[in-house]
Amino acid sequence: NSSDTCARCPNGTTALEASAGVEACVCKRGYTSVHGTPECTPCAPGSYKPELGPANCTQCPDPNAHSVPAGESVEACVCNAGFSGPDGGQCEA
Repeated sequence: NSSDTCARCPNGTTALEASAGVEACVCKRGYTSVHGTPECTPCAPGSYKPELGPANCTQCPDPNAHSVPAGESVEACVCNAGFSGPDGGQCEA
């Protein structure tokens, strides 16, 4: 029976267990929607997004910090070479 088969959410999205269909898919943490479409792309380096859904990615709080693509928390923001400080915090030379 095909109704017993789970459909895969598109890349960059996820859904809660036992969701009814692909329309229940939302952007994963670290991903944002593309112009309100169901397509989600990774947050750019230097940004992060901790929640599920279509929200925009947030820039790292310090301009001397970077993050990998699809950062999921402010702690993904680490100081650039030549700077030091806590992950997600202020970076000093």
